[in-house]
Amino acid sequence: MIRKFLFIRGLPASGKSTMAEHFKKQLSCESWDYGAADDPYEVITKAIDRIESTDEEHTIFESAFVRESDFHLIMEQLTIQYQNFDAQIYVATHQGRPENMAASFIERLRINFQTNEQVITGLRKKYPTVRFFDCSTSFKPPRRTQK
Repeated sequence: MIRKFLFIRGLPASGKSTMAEHFKKQLSCESWDYGAADDPYEVITKAIDRIESTDEEHTIFESAFVRESDFHLIMEQLTIQYQNFDAQIYVATHQGRPENMAASFIERLRINFQTNEQVITGLRKKYPTVRFFDCSTSFKPPRRTQK
């Protein structure tokens, strides 16, 4: 079985958690809020331990993932554990306005936010054994395969 990791990225209040919850219900899998963690490495470690103990095919990670470099820590850990896997990258695009963040901070994120194409181009060079899928135009989660 090839593991499938869904990465949901987007600006604050863009609907990442809502999208993750939708996928989680449809695929009956775990969702990890990578962006809210004080220690992202701990989130990855816990997620990998959980994946190994449940043998789930799909796992969801949500975070802003503004630039390609924001993926490196998680990709490095996943490629150590799994040589080959699918990385499906979604973008939440709702234009919400978080109440507890300064508009200037949100604008800096927006200016630096790379497209999925830019992110995947960079990641493919560094992680050639991973199959990347740009799912930014499709919000239908992949169907769960029969075991």
